[in-house]
Amino acid sequence: MILKSILILGLLISITFGYSCKEVKQKLGNLVTSCEDNKYKNASKLYINYQDLTEIPKFVYKITSLTFLNLYDNKLTEIPSDIEKLKNLETLDVSRNMLTKISPEIGNLEHLLTLQLNNNTLTTISSDICQLKNLNFLDLSNNVVTSIPPEIKNLQSLNKLYLFNNKISTIASTIGDLKNLLYLLLYNNEITEIPNSIGNITNLEQLYLQSNVLSTIPSEIANLKNLIFLDFSDNRIKEVPAEIGNLENLIYLGIDKNCIDTLPAEIQKINHSEYNYGNKCEAARRCGGVFGSCPSGKCCSKHGYCGVSDAHCAASNGCQSEFGTCKCGEDYGMCSDGLCCSKKGYCGKTKSYCYSSNGCQSNYGSCKCGENYGLCSDGQCCSKKGYCGRTKAYCASSSGCQSNYGSCKCGESYGTCSDNKCCSNKGYCGTTSAYCSINKCQNKYGFCPDI
Repeated sequence: MILKSILILGLLISITFGYSCKEVKQKLGNLVTSCEDNKYKNASKLYINYQDLTEIPKFVYKITSLTFLNLYDNKLTEIPSDIEKLKNLETLDVSRNMLTKISPEIGNLEHLLTLQLNNNTLTTISSDICQLKNLNFLDLSNNVVTSIPPEIKNLQSLNKLYLFNNKISTIASTIGDLKNLLYLLLYNNEITEIPNSIGNITNLEQLYLQSNVLSTIPSEIANLKNLIFLDFSDNRIKEVPAEIGNLENLIYLGIDKNCIDTLPAEIQKINHSEYNYGNKCEAARRCGGVFGSCPSGKCCSKHGYCGVSDAHCAASNGCQSEFGTCKCGEDYGMCSDGLCCSKKGYCGKTKSYCYSSNGCQSNYGSCKCGENYGLCSDGQCCSKKGYCGRTKAYCASSSGCQSNYGSCKCGESYGTCSDNKCCSNKGYCGTTSAYCSINKCQNKYGFCPDI
């Protein structure tokens, strides 16, 4: 009883002898965007925004009466250990900064209810944040977080968890222990699987999973009887569990841009996003990076979608040849990444694409030439290494140009013709009279039979 009285007295003293907003403004000057006093005339809310701060001013840690601290839109790179001095903090907003580090001492803010860390460059949800057992709202959206750790289960008071626009690929099954969670926002990540334990968050009202790489939806979601909004559009879902149709409170279901052929009758009665019962998946299927390759015969566009239009397939439009078919030629442009343009106008690297003897189009990609590959077309040169081109590296006799398989240049800047060929007065190697006649042949750079 005596100890409790001492603690209460200490708290009253700290409140009574704190700093007023007037004193805070005197200390911090123009850094203060806004400040509000509590009923004891001590600063309780402090805003320091748009100041390009690279560190939190030391004086801030002396304002122990603060329950609300907003440092939105600065250039802070860390939340240091001194943050634990603000024992009364209930809301901390450090969004739109450059945070890469959060001190473990943040876990000592036992009164913290709201923590906003969105729009930074944080890579993890630290175990120290997961010690904030009274936290109601955690916003880590627009960072580079890669996973949801097992320690997330410690946030038993959490109502809202915002993790959209990150790099999350895995979710610990302990997320199912968040019994008080109402809002879970996980869209625009790289999530491949939702744990079955999601069905244990029975108070959940809104679940956003769109724009991930999910191929299945666990039927346990049907246990979320309080769910109002469910969105898993823009994934790779092939089937929607019929049990979801039994969610009586569900008023919206987002399912577009997936690989669904048919919907169960139980789902069709729900208000759902526009759905095409044709082959919508092919039209919206993603490719590249974590999504992989398009189906055979489909092109991967610059923006990572499979299709067959010129916007998807033309090399000039940025078609990604490593993830699908790409077209080349006069109307489609030049192949990228050193690939060859075949006679039929497709980019590739096998014999049917690259051999000059098979009609490889050297104006729109690499083409191979030489004894096993054939003659370069369109007056191009065959380099020492067996590729068609027009620059000095391909055409100079001194660089090993192969005159039997394409044009080769000779003369003062290009060297002497090989294989007993004549060097014409225009500087090209050949064997006809246009190259070898006495009034046209340069005997210094090739064979001249009449000299």
